[in-house]
Amino acid sequence: MIAISRIHAYMNKLPNDIKTFTSEVYEFCPDVIDQGYSFMEEMISDYNESKDFWLWWD
Repeated sequence: MIAISRIHAYMNKLPNDIKTFTSEVYEFCPDVIDQGYSFMEEMISDYNESKDFWLWWD
């Protein structure tokens, strides 16, 4: 059995309120910043540039 602990998704259009969206992603999956991005602003910048996001649990 293979366990997958990461979801990666592309956004055709960014949310109107990217800060609220980013906060909700962090609330749902704290590892995004705790073990991924260094801080919220880095996460927002990446979302704006790449238009994708990921969720990761270990």
